[in-house]
Amino acid sequence: MRKIVVATHASFAKGIKESVEFIIGKQEMLQDMCAYVTQDFDIEKEISSILDELGDDDTLVVLVDLFGGSVSNAFAARIQDERVHVVTGVNFPLLLDLLLNQDDDVESVIQRAVQSGKDGILYVNQVLNEQMEEEDELDD
Repeated sequence: MRKIVVATHASFAKGIKESVEFIIGKQEMLQDMCAYVTQDFDIEKEISSILDELGDDDTLVVLVDLFGGSVSNAFAARIQDERVHVVTGVNFPLLLDLLLNQDDDVESVIQRAVQSGKDGILYVNQVLNEQMEEEDELDD
């Protein structure tokens, strides 16, 4: 089984999880980790707990907020475990793609989801202005 953990500083993970489940419904394989929201938060303990719940044939895809940040670094220290895959720069298209494409091999799904995440980042003003310019050219 493939499991997905969104792990971020503060409450971003909870918010994006709630948003995606609002759109596609409850996702049993998805959990969030809101790091450092309490003074007694122990990231190593939390990660160990998540890994202890994995079966030998399970895979874990961890989506973190920031490459080089404490959350990313803590999970990256665990990638010697072949079941663990860490992706930085979590966003809605990336998470949605991962959740909707569970059947393919994990590395292929991750590569496709990363591209979806990149493709989902647009400067809307520029896109709309370009569309309006194209429409004006067609009208001439």
